[in-house]
Amino acid sequence: MDARTLVLNQIHEYGGPLISRHLNEDAQNAFDATCKKLYRFLYPS
Repeated sequence: MDARTLVLNQIHEYGGPLISRHLNEDAQNAFDATCKKLYRFLYPS
């Protein structure tokens, strides 16, 4: 599978996958915000 397909399988309009159980909620929220922005860039409405 190519990298684009792998990324697109993991992000969605609500965020991304859980990055680690050891990181705090703020770090996960920041990661989800980035995933949402990437999703909107790739799939404009």
